[in-house]
Amino acid sequence: MLLGDNVTFTVVLSNQGPDAATGVVVTDRLPGGYTYASGTASQGAYDSSTGISRQVNSPGMYTLQVSNSCQEVIGEIRVPLPVLKKGALIYVPNAFSPNGDGKNDRFLPAFASDTEVAAYEFKVFNRWGGELFSTQNPSEGWDGAVGGRRLNAGAYAWYIQSRIRACGQEVDYFLEGDVTLMR
Repeated sequence: MLLGDNVTFTVVLSNQGPDAATGVVVTDRLPGGYTYASGTASQGAYDSSTGISRQVNSPGMYTLQVSNSCQEVIGEIRVPLPVLKKGALIYVPNAFSPNGDGKNDRFLPAFASDTEVAAYEFKVFNRWGGELFSTQNPSEGWDGAVGGRRLNAGAYAWYIQSRIRACGQEVDYFLEGDVTLMR
């Protein structure tokens, strides 16, 4: 290889795990002394400022292979399972105002957009522990009424028991608290 010769590097990334690879970014740069002239990537992308990148969406061991006509380098990269923070997957408001204006008319937990709800139970109780509302449908919320009768403003207890799938994991939740019904 002489100064000014074009050198071709090939990067091969393979998933050694059991699941489809999506969501993780692996980045590599050209070795020192080389300048980017042009490039294509059969999978992933090349940017002269950041190098070659390929996104994978599952944890596991990945093999990175970079080669040119003079050498081949193979390395292993471990992509760990992400740590899920429970508070980041479910948001439960602390007040709602069922007054028919189309804003906050239902008390309803909200799930992060990239989650799947596998199991769900949501209940609301009065101050004496009497059940006022119950559902197993994550898109159904409480309207502040029981049997069509509007309840008074005040604090009401609730709990959620749920199983959520996110980032290749399944997490069981039990949350409880109170909500203020405002009239």
